[in-house]
Amino acid sequence: MSRSLAVGVVAALVAGPAIAQDRVLAVQWEGIQGLVAGVMSSDGTGRSRLRVQHPGVDRECAGTLSLSKGGADGSWALACPGGLAASGTFVATRPGREPEGVGTDTAGRQVSFIVGPRLGQAPAAKPAPNVSSASPPPEP
Repeated sequence: MSRSLAVGVVAALVAGPAIAQDRVLAVQWEGIQGLVAGVMSSDGTGRSRLRVQHPGVDRECAGTLSLSKGGADGSWALACPGGLAASGTFVATRPGREPEGVGTDTAGRQVSFIVGPRLGQAPAAKPAPNVSSASPPPEP
């Protein structure tokens, strides 16, 4: 799964005031080519709502993600129309890694996701390169 999609961290899920925020999910579901889009909605209480548009069902899959008391990990579950469901574990904070979930669906297929930036928030800007004041090269 591409790690470049996930830029944000889930620190606001663990501590701080209850501020509603939606974050992008990039879901990889075994048997489905490419990534499946989703959204994680959090109010800062340690419990979030998950919404994923599975291409094999006619409506959105919905579920929850609950962080443990320490906030570093937790569990998640999704239910889709037609009886399809998936569940697994979630790791929120690890140095140098994006928050991610792993698990299986009711058919035994692997499901994993990474959490990206808040919706409407641009990825963090990279600092401008250090430009020296050297004179331009001579003209030919």
